[in-house]
Amino acid sequence: MVFENLKCGSSPTQVEIVDAQNQRNLFDMFGIEEPEKVDLPDIRTYDEAGDTINQIIDVAGLKGFEGQIIGILEYANIKILLIDQGDTVLEVTWDGSTISTYILMPELLGSKEYSIRVNHGEKGIIGHKGGIALHKLEVPISSSSDTDVLTYYIVTVWREDWWEFLGDKNLLHTEGEFYVDYGNEVENILDHSYTETALGFDRCTFDHSTTGAGTIVGEVDTYALWALDSCGAVTKCDQDAWVSCDCWCNADGDGHGDKWIAIGCGCYAYP
Repeated sequence: MVFENLKCGSSPTQVEIVDAQNQRNLFDMFGIEEPEKVDLPDIRTYDEAGDTINQIIDVAGLKGFEGQIIGILEYANIKILLIDQGDTVLEVTWDGSTISTYILMPELLGSKEYSIRVNHGEKGIIGHKGGIALHKLEVPISSSSDTDVLTYYIVTVWREDWWEFLGDKNLLHTEGEFYVDYGNEVENILDHSYTETALGFDRCTFDHSTTGAGTIVGEVDTYALWALDSCGAVTKCDQDAWVSCDCWCNADGDGHGDKWIAIGCGCYAYP
């Protein structure tokens, strides 16, 4: 993966960090033959099928489970609930009478990381790093007569953008985990975004959201604003970023940040 030079804009200081990997196909990047397009069952999110998901969780005795719900699908009259548990995926199947659980281990097909740190003198030190990973998730479904395997792909795209202050950081971590039915749609997106706040600063705002689940391209958008915890001439800085993936496993991302002096106290200083 490569990146372009950092670009500085007009006052207030504006720094844009551009990843020149834009829309590069991950199968090409890792030297892997692209899979054939196969129509797979849709994975319905919790928003779409919350009642059914809660029913399976109750029947399976999974209340208080650790992890994040990916979604539920139906195949050969069997309902399959998928739960992200970090390095593994918990598969819970229910045929209306019998509950079965399986631990699935996604296969890593390739990953890359990159980073840059630049001193802009009076403008301060900014940094950026990021990475992508491609996994294959095989979901076995056993019926009375046979066992079929449904293959989805997991694309993880993340980036970190930060301002440095006396060796500490105001950092925005933007990360999306995209579950892909290759060639058809992005089934769901898990948002793993977060921030870190430098000593002496307050975090004023942190917004993050996902869009595009169930369409051909999904995206995670983030924004954070920090202010020095003092009164008078107050340093403020912000960052926004986004990462995306489409149903052909093309990954993309971008971000930029501003830094300026405001008058007032902390987060309430203007502008």
